Amino acid sequence: MTYYLFAVGMVTLGIAFILFCVHTTLLAAGRRQIATAATAGAGAAGTTGTVTVTTTVSGPDSANSTSAGNMAQVFTWASFILIGLGLAIRAYLVGRGPWGNLYEFSVAFAFGILVGYLYLSRRYPIKAIAFIPIGVAVFLLTYAFTLPAEISPLVPALDNPPLITIHVAM
Repeated sequence: MTYYLFAVGMVTLGIAFILFCVHTTLLAAGRRQIATAATAGAGAAGTTGTVTVTTTVSGPDSANSTSAGNMAQVFTWASFILIGLGLAIRAYLVGRGPWGNLYEFSVAFAFGILVGYLYLSRRYPIKAIAFIPIGVAVFLLTYAFTLPAEISPLVPALDNPPLITIHVAM
């Protein structure tokens, strides 16, 4: 079941990545149109004065909001829930955290990237560059699916709780 949760989470995160790329492209095209209109308006008047462009902001990211960006955010939250649920179920089944093999670590690291992005996106308007951390998380999940997903016991060298804590922290 955890494998299916990870797979669906990866698909939803891939969709979110594509939508964030569309969102950033739309923002760049919109800014280019505003800059072109501002320079054309100043040149048509024959003056060398300044042109003021005003925007109204009603939320933390509303000036840079597109429907693709909003949908991508929903898909990111969905993949966060799916991957987190898969990690929690796998940790319960194994009896330890997700550090037994490279598959578990890659999925957990992608989940950590999602946690960091979602936390920062609630505090700061960073949706315009969201394709970077989401793309890294998609890459990690894609890499994880090339690795064996079977559950195996820890190697004897890491079966020591203080040692595994130091190893994972490093």
